[in-house]
Amino acid sequence: MWTDDQPREELLCKRLFWTLTTVSKIAKPLARYSPLRFSYTYKISTNGRVEDIELISFDGDISEAALLRLIANGAAGTKFEPIVVADVKYELVDLRDTIIRP
Repeated sequence: MWTDDQPREELLCKRLFWTLTTVSKIAKPLARYSPLRFSYTYKISTNGRVEDIELISFDGDISEAALLRLIANGAAGTKFEPIVVADVKYELVDLRDTIIRP
């Protein structure tokens, strides 16, 4: 996990290792819950899938369970290129993201 004083390192990591191969569309279901703001953590597994999603905070007219389902459904259709170094696959852990729907 990158600290707030390491934005360059975080950006470099995203560009090198977070290569999307498949992207899910989650925007339409989330549009029903505007305004909405939520932050969550997750990991990218060795097979390039989003896993272990945990909400940090959220604000909006939606239940926590419903929001987690929406995030999980969107993550199910998203895949990243696996990180392989010297024929060994690695996972990325402690990743964070924030979504804001005005």
